[in-house]
Amino acid sequence: MNFEKLNKLAAAYLADGTDGTFSEMYKEAGVLFRQINRSRIVFSRMGDANDADELLDSVILKVITKSSDNFGSLLLKALREAQLDYFKTEQRRRKRFELSIDNESPNSEVMERDGDERPVETAVELRQRKKRTDQLKLIDSLTRSAKTDTATTTIVEAYLFAPLDAKPTEIARSLGIHHETVKRKLRRLARRYDANRFGDVREYLAV
Repeated sequence: MNFEKLNKLAAAYLADGTDGTFSEMYKEAGVLFRQINRSRIVFSRMGDANDADELLDSVILKVITKSSDNFGSLLLKALREAQLDYFKTEQRRRKRFELSIDNESPNSEVMERDGDERPVETAVELRQRKKRTDQLKLIDSLTRSAKTDTATTTIVEAYLFAPLDAKPTEIARSLGIHHETVKRKLRRLARRYDANRFGDVREYLAV
């Protein structure tokens, strides 16, 4: 992602504080982040596009008050953390339904919560959701290592915000680097996986 324009608009807003400048900055942030954020939230089936937009808005308002220096990168990092928090919060909120759902027949109709239009998920869907959250937490833990260079972190963050079927060549193209660099960085990151700490890697793979 190219944050040059966004960073300039953020700096301009902090300098003049006008609604017009904020609108320009907000619009540019939306161009860069809105669709990929919606894709993540909607795919997780823990929220819809409106939930995703509310999350992005709250992160923009939070980050813009901190600093305009490298605003785009700060926003990217804060949004990733906010998504993880959102997934964990939703997972806890739905956990109380898991036991009763496990006892339901696989062919039974999906129950609905009182006063909530969203259907209660099946046990399989809940397990898949937990697995996805665990995957994101694992990636976050690996990239926070002191040994992780900026390029690796950037590549992993690009994967987190890309469509789930994104190929290394597509990630490389979006970052303006060679696809072999993407593959090499990911292989090095994979070697840091500690089974004693994180458990069997197969537990993080698809159901």
